[in-house]
Amino acid sequence: MKRERTNQRRATERGFTLTEVMVAITLSVFLLMGLFSILQQTRRTNGNTTGLSQLQDDERVAMTIMTDTIETAGYVPEANGSGQSNFIAAAPFTTAGQIITGSTTGASVGEVLTMRYDLAANDTTLQCDGTRNTGAEAAFTETFEITTNAAGVNQLVCIPNSGATVPLVNNVANLTFQFSVNSTSAGSITPSNKTGPNSEGSSVTGLGCPGDSWVATGSMSTSDWTNVCAVKVDILFINPLYQPAGQAQPTPGQNQYITFERVITILSKTGVNVTSSTTT
Repeated sequence: MKRERTNQRRATERGFTLTEVMVAITLSVFLLMGLFSILQQTRRTNGNTTGLSQLQDDERVAMTIMTDTIETAGYVPEANGSGQSNFIAAAPFTTAGQIITGSTTGASVGEVLTMRYDLAANDTTLQCDGTRNTGAEAAFTETFEITTNAAGVNQLVCIPNSGATVPLVNNVANLTFQFSVNSTSAGSITPSNKTGPNSEGSSVTGLGCPGDSWVATGSMSTSDWTNVCAVKVDILFINPLYQPAGQAQPTPGQNQYITFERVITILSKTGVNVTSSTTT
């Protein structure tokens, strides 16, 4: 009787067979593989979404700051335009009255654009570094170009009158410009802020803005620079969804770069302004 109870207890305490263990392990592996696949896909989707959001933010910041600055080129605070006398011939501006200039050299990547405008003492217009003119009325310059930082990343930067470089956005592959000019009547005596007659005392029409052709930076002549009516800006960004050859394509058919373009008119007071208020 005692032996029978022992055999029954051993029968009820019997463990899993090797076959059962192998089946359980196989099923667990398949479940884990599915879980890891979902996790990997989620991480990839999150990375793509983050990259696209960053690209949109960079494009918005770059175009907003450049538009605000370029539109202000040639601005003077006086209604009679007397502040234009501050636009003297001084490098990089070769002609008196010239308010915008560009170059295909001088930057590590892409082209360079420099513009200037006149600010009165305590003028509310801010420069790209967030400062304002606290001194006497004077002409201020701002330059846009691409530089490479210590980490080897291309940055779109703005260089205000103070000379301190202000990084704006990263991962910019190229920066190019075209200019709307009145090519049929451009001349050094035709400032870009004239519409219609060549001067107030002239009856000749058809000079000044609007322009009649787009001219690339490298093809601009000395007289063209005094007749710029608008600037076409092309910023080439690295596509965050692109993967080089040999790596997985998160989104098939993606181009390596994405171009953002905007046409910006000049000679208008725009951009960020500061309104001073007092409490009594």
